[in-house]
Amino acid sequence: MPSLGETIRIAKDRKQVPAFPPGDIGALGKALNLHSPVSISHDMIPALNGLPSAVVTRSSGPLTAGFVHGSAQVGLQSDGKGSFRGAVKENGVVGDNYLFAAALTGVKDDRGATVVFAHTGNVAGSLTVGKDHDEFQVDISDKIIADQWDLVRSSPVQFRLHVSTDPFQVTEGFLGSFLVLGLVKLIEEAAQNTTVCVWSSDDNFDDGEMQQCSDPNDGGIGGGGPDGEDDG
Repeated sequence: MPSLGETIRIAKDRKQVPAFPPGDIGALGKALNLHSPVSISHDMIPALNGLPSAVVTRSSGPLTAGFVHGSAQVGLQSDGKGSFRGAVKENGVVGDNYLFAAALTGVKDDRGATVVFAHTGNVAGSLTVGKDHDEFQVDISDKIIADQWDLVRSSPVQFRLHVSTDPFQVTEGFLGSFLVLGLVKLIEEAAQNTTVCVWSSDDNFDDGEMQQCSDPNDGGIGGGGPDGEDDG
């Protein structure tokens, strides 16, 4: 079992640790709602390991492509879970297919490919049938987020909104816009994915905050081990 000092160090990196004066173990115990007498191995270390995972949120701000306006956000969690969500609005007459993407430009997989979240959809124009707006949320889990958390939490995020009346060209436009990044590792919604992420607001895609992701198959929220992964 890691020492208390090592557990605190890991928790500060990967968990949401309540504030306490540095080195004051008694104050840490109170912040963790532990009651005396406190056992380091049976109470404090498990309490630190059980804290919610650390979370960072990045936002695109307003983006425009042709007659389509939109904004998106990426939420990332230290145990490897994450969420990519956004909203788009068509102001033209014909309608468009769109692709919204967000690249973590400071994170690469073992092939040297940049990690990119992507979502495609379509919106109708004033003279076409269908909705002129669309909202999406893609909740995922990917090992690279947990493995490279120190890079992930500080990585710049490059957002792109691309539109086309041709659904094939919208993908080509996406590849062209990210060509300077070299290889791309796409993170998309998977059919077998069971991750569910909660945001501070369901309809604020500009400055909402991701709160926490969970997976019923994990048996808890945000992972249970000291490194943000399940103990088993």
